[in-house]
Amino acid sequence: MGSVVNRKIKRKCLVCGKSITITLRGTRYTNGNYFELIGKEKIEYWECNNCFEASDDDIPYGPVA
Repeated sequence: MGSVVNRKIKRKCLVCGKSITITLRGTRYTNGNYFELIGKEKIEYWECNNCFEASDDDIPYGPVA
C-alpha cells in the first residue's frame, strides 16, 4: 500500500475572516468545514470550527413553516 501524504493549506473563514490552517490527508481534511465551490466565481466556502459550531442552532431541520 502507498502512503498518504499530509498537506497543509491556509484559508480564511468566510464568516469571521479568521485565518485557518487545514490539514489534507488523501480525500479527508481536519480543522475547518468545507461547503464546496459557490457562485459564478467558484470560490471555496470554508468556515472555522467556531463559526460552524455557533451556526448549528440556526439551521432549520425539516420543512420551514
